[in-house]
Amino acid sequence: MDNVRKLLVPVMSILFVVLQSIFTVNAEESLTSGREETQFFKELPKWNEIKPRAHAEEKPSVTIQESSQMRSPGARELTPIIQEQIERLGYREVSDDNMTFLSLDTVKDRFIPLGEIVKNTSSPLAIISIKTGIYKNMIFAGAIASGPAKNTGKWTQVQRYFSLENGSVLMLAESDYKAAEYSVAIPEELVNEKINGAPASMVVRKTTAGKYFTDLLWFTKNKIYSLHLTGRSAGVGIKNELIVFAAGVLED
Repeated sequence: MDNVRKLLVPVMSILFVVLQSIFTVNAEESLTSGREETQFFKELPKWNEIKPRAHAEEKPSVTIQESSQMRSPGARELTPIIQEQIERLGYREVSDDNMTFLSLDTVKDRFIPLGEIVKNTSSPLAIISIKTGIYKNMIFAGAIASGPAKNTGKWTQVQRYFSLENGSVLMLAESDYKAAEYSVAIPEELVNEKINGAPASMVVRKTTAGKYFTDLLWFTKNKIYSLHLTGRSAGVGIKNELIVFAAGVLED
């Protein structure tokens, strides 16, 4: 298992699976929310229960850097390997465990009522404004929330799951990185798309068992977003549909 991935629990692995093990953060404690939190964190903490930060940190941000310039040794070592594999095969080879987060049977026991999530998030959830093609009749399956902000206790990370008519599963993850107070560095070598003018990374992965899933990650001045779709998003039409869907994910 990759070095940086060891720092992450399944919930945050979901959000950053596009670039798993090759991004850096400056506040690992914000990435260590466990299953108990997503299941049982139902009430916000009282103000007098929130401890102040021990010291000042750099402002939360998302940056794009050449992997050779990244602080993380894992990012510097792994990015060229990942890039070569994608260029040679058209996908990245991963273990079967990397796909478990897209199994509704695996994650459904962590679902929280969406109304409760909406009331307790650090910022409004993104609006899905475009549903065309394979996404036209998708059905909402459930949502997971995690990562309470230190100053308010509100959730900063939300993953919404959808079932598609063709049997695929789509997951939209969004993270209010400013409220969560962490920074992410994305390898420039893996930026290969644009969403509403913003740089994005689309990666197809193939598991040991031969199953495919596709990840698309981008960010705005407020949040980091990622889409995860079971199956291989191969072919211009299907690939463009995912890009169009992402372009319709708008901040309220």
